[in-house]
Amino acid sequence: MNNDKYYLMSEKELYDKLNLKNIGLSSKEASLRLLKYGLNELPRKKKDSVIKLFFKSMIDPIIILLIFAILSSFFIGEIVDAIAIIFIIIIDLIMETYQENKALKTAESLSNLVKEKVKVLRDNKELIVDSKLKEYDGKYKLGVAINQINDYITSPNIYFDLKDNELGPSGGLMAAIDIYNKITNSNLTKGDKITGTGTIDAEGNVGEIGGVKYKLIGAVNNGAKVFLCPKENYEEALKVAQDKKYDIIIKEVNTLSDAINYLKER
Repeated sequence: MNNDKYYLMSEKELYDKLNLKNIGLSSKEASLRLLKYGLNELPRKKKDSVIKLFFKSMIDPIIILLIFAILSSFFIGEIVDAIAIIFIIIIDLIMETYQENKALKTAESLSNLVKEKVKVLRDNKELIVDSKLKEYDGKYKLGVAINQINDYITSPNIYFDLKDNELGPSGGLMAAIDIYNKITNSNLTKGDKITGTGTIDAEGNVGEIGGVKYKLIGAVNNGAKVFLCPKENYEEALKVAQDKKYDIIIKEVNTLSDAINYLKER
């Protein structure tokens, strides 16, 4: 997004500027965003084990003084006193570890009860939904975004007849290739099964997606010969193919033109 000061615009100016419709996200788009970006969850520090809590308790200054007392008792021959102090330290450490572990479990249970309520516009209806915070650039934010809708005039006209689960953002590249293949009467596949993944923008740039490993596995299971993927996902896809010894070509593409030219020239 550019440097326009959107926060200074009126609601009408904002919608006009970004070519938006004021009906909110559709349920389908909300589901697609959930699949692409995941839940907005507050990251949590890994919980210390009971053993780690036990040893951390030993750093207590009182415990350290008692340890010196034990050493002194042994040095002067007061064995019974030393054993008594050891027994006291062990009991104290066990009790402190138990209390600390119990407090951590209580805090975790309370954090699970904390939810942010957000009013959203979904399918042109106002809804109250639960939202969780997510860290982004060092700050915790709610998952609120502006949805931009673009209308394009094409020649020839292109019509889509899709079911709700047939096309998400990660299918943008392959959908664009399929459209090109049909309107130009090309034969880009040359009889082979070509698959791939990647988002696509208005300029034809191919963008990163999540879960490329599973998309590659699906492509191999379907007998694909070529797998096209964004440059951001290329290394991961290539490693998966090498580790599993897949007989498939992994091709990195940055733009729609890259993909089309590769398919034409191969």
